[in-house]
Amino acid sequence: MKVSYYDLFDMIAEDAGKLLSQAEQSPIHPENYSPDTTITAISGKIKETDIIKDIEHAAGTNEPFLIPKSITHFAVKGNGNSCTTPEIIFDNGVMVIFTKEDGSGWHLKKGETLVFESTEYPSEINAVTPDKGQCVGFYYVFNNTLMRKSDTSLRELDLKYELTAEQDGEYYICLIGASSDPISLMEGKIYKR
Repeated sequence: MKVSYYDLFDMIAEDAGKLLSQAEQSPIHPENYSPDTTITAISGKIKETDIIKDIEHAAGTNEPFLIPKSITHFAVKGNGNSCTTPEIIFDNGVMVIFTKEDGSGWHLKKGETLVFESTEYPSEINAVTPDKGQCVGFYYVFNNTLMRKSDTSLRELDLKYELTAEQDGEYYICLIGASSDPISLMEGKIYKR
């Protein structure tokens, strides 16, 4: 069964996950989809989660922060220095947070770098730039605070995000859909360097 991304626009995440898990060469697998770890944004604040409890305030302003429509946690596989991220699909405005298998983040000392690498499946929707991907925003959580500092991929298929710790603490890498079309990623990796 082949599924067009157009078929997914009007479905809720749970239905889309179930449909994609049945599709040939699916970019998502049932073991990677966990609806109970999806947290929705309400009234400009993210519902409390064990990972994000605060959002970094802009220095000297009350500037609002773009709140994701929803957040889903995906556990990586493996221990030690290198871990494998699952194949995933997510939409515009949806945030993905990678965790270790036990739900924790990566403890970094000042100056250590955490690297995320993955490859995006080419966009099937965008006829203007075939063989390109969608834009992905990169954020991070530091000691339970979603930080404002971000970076964005510019439609490249090979994604790489390097997060260098400015302080000792627990870090999580976050992705957010920054395109109108769904984004699907192959298995990737997160490692300390």
